[in-house]
Order: sequence, then C-alpha cells, then structure tokens
Amino acid sequence: MTMVLEAVKRRDLAVPPVTAGAYCWLSAYNAYDAALKLVDGLPKQFEALASDRRGDILLAQGKRDEAKAAFEKAHKAMEERSEYRRLVEVKLNALGVDMTKKDAESVNSASGSTVAPAAAAAQAPAASP
Repeated sequence: MTMVLEAVKRRDLAVPPVTAGAYCWLSAYNAYDAALKLVDGLPKQFEALASDRRGDILLAQGKRDEAKAAFEKAHKAMEERSEYRRLVEVKLNALGVDMTKKDAESVNSASGSTVAPAAAAAQAPAASP
C-alpha cells in the first residue's frame, strides 16, 4: 500500500501496482484522493476510461451526483457501439438515469427534431384506410 501511495505522490505511473486496476486497490483502502490523482494522471486518449473510473471512485465515496456526471461524461466520450459504453449505461441506469430516453433525445438532436419519438408518432396524422 505504501509503495502505491508513494508512487502516486511521485506521479510515477510506471510502477507496476499503479497500473491497470490500482485505483481499485487504493479505493479499497479508502485512499480516494490518491485514486482520483491516479485517474487524473491518465493520458488524454484515455479520457473516457478515466471518467468512468472517476465515477466509480466518487460512487464509492457516496458522491452520487458527481459520480453520475462522471459516468455521463464517459458515456458521451465513448464510441456509440462500444461494449464498454454499455457497461457505463448499466452504471447510469443504476443511478436512476434512463438511458433509453437519453439515447432517443440524442437521436432527435442529431436529426434536428425537438419532439420525442413517441410524441412525434402521436402527432402524426392517422393513416386512412
């Protein structure tokens, strides 16, 4: 444990225990600040993963609103067909975020529509026989 904390203080991300799932280990020992520093030190290309990990750490601290914001940031940064994105959706659903509604809203905003799909269907004229 001391080795990991010292490596985080030095920002030495090459130390083996600090790589991969070290943030989990730090969180398990309630070293949340150190875990967040580790996640914040990840390279820019891992921004989506870092946001997801940040959400995990914040949730472990009981900071649900901040965790939800981090998961939403991760979700937005991931490719739409990513399997990992589905895991983030599960986390968001567990926090009460209806991802089916959010996905429909993002489709509508991309198409320029401001009407939800169900509302659009209800507004459409009935087909005559």
